[in-house]
Amino acid sequence: MIPDRVVRGEVWRLFTFLFTPGVGIGTDPVGILFFAMYLMFLHTMGSALEATWGTARYNLFVLLSWATSLFSAVLGGLLMGGDVPGSNLYLYSSIFLAFAWLFPDYEILLFLVLPVKVKWLALLAVIATAGRFATALGTFTQGGWLTCVLILAAHANLVLFLGPDIVARLRHRPRRGQLRSRFGERTVARHTCVVCGATNLTHPDRDFRYCPRCRGTPAYCNEHLAGHEHLS
Repeated sequence: MIPDRVVRGEVWRLFTFLFTPGVGIGTDPVGILFFAMYLMFLHTMGSALEATWGTARYNLFVLLSWATSLFSAVLGGLLMGGDVPGSNLYLYSSIFLAFAWLFPDYEILLFLVLPVKVKWLALLAVIATAGRFATALGTFTQGGWLTCVLILAAHANLVLFLGPDIVARLRHRPRRGQLRSRFGERTVARHTCVVCGATNLTHPDRDFRYCPRCRGTPAYCNEHLAGHEHLS
């Protein structure tokens, strides 16, 4: 997204930069394969966040990161001079970090072979982004400072949407550790799917919901919630 081109009439750049692939931009088979995997994983993350938050809230999450990315690029260009391009890199990074926070034990096959939990990949992403921020800040240049602004702007939605949850979890972590050491680990499942019998202990990657229209308000996992026959 190049602001100067937008001013000249190429207004589509305000939206089309979102669809520029970050990987697999080549036309060779390997590039096409990685691009397809990139889109599949992006769809998985977006669908999971939308199912958890609802369509309206997820759309607001994405639109907020898009708007702040645009605003920081345009404002940076006006204040610092020059033509500052906007990028979708940190927008998709915020989606990935939100997904990792809500589904930390979700496993993906790294290089189609090695199973890795997404929380460890998110930790590497946080370290890389923090390193990029510190390096850009230490350059003492307008371009470096603008990179810092772009990183903070695109990740502002994480603070608004997940900030209270993160603070609450960190605040109660010492208390949970004391209770576990005193009473032992919890071995009783909190949620059990009435259809398949899956629990939050046996299937920690699944999401559980309760249906108020069914007799007894039973729990359903995310694989059996949609379209289930109500119990009467």
